[in-house]
Amino acid sequence: MDSVSSNDCYAEGEPQHSGDICVIRSGNTEEAFNYVRCSIPSDATFVSISRIFPERIMDMLSFPNSRYYWLTNMVGEFRIAPASLGKIVSMLRFLSETEKRLAILLDGVEYLIAENDFNAVHRFLNQLSDVAISSGSSLFIIVDPAAMNARELALIERTTCARSVSFQSEI
Repeated sequence: MDSVSSNDCYAEGEPQHSGDICVIRSGNTEEAFNYVRCSIPSDATFVSISRIFPERIMDMLSFPNSRYYWLTNMVGEFRIAPASLGKIVSMLRFLSETEKRLAILLDGVEYLIAENDFNAVHRFLNQLSDVAISSGSSLFIIVDPAAMNARELALIERTTCARSVSFQSEI
């Protein structure tokens, strides 16, 4: 597991490769988003699936070719119900087949677990990692280590074949 401080920009030292999966352990959304911003190739289609309202993400992560989906039970355009795990996998599989290069951000794993259960979300993350690896897409999964137990976090990292990045606060 790599440990980084919030002052680092990661594009130089940590290039994102095709089919790369990264679990970002951070309780600080801005640090995690900075890592993602610096790691995504400029020619990639960016897809955000997050519990954070899309306009707020667009303020932090703005890419020319992007789509932002909000994880919520509210009905509307660009909104996905947290129980629709299969729909998310199908949508990302389709996008990975139609786009030249895809970078996927999944934020809100804790919310998905609360609305489903850990085993269902674990299977979902395995399917997402299969989509990323088979299509050469980049997948970033942001998790707050304080919101999960060590066993669950280790299972996610191991079964998604992800490299892990953890942020340490500077004193």
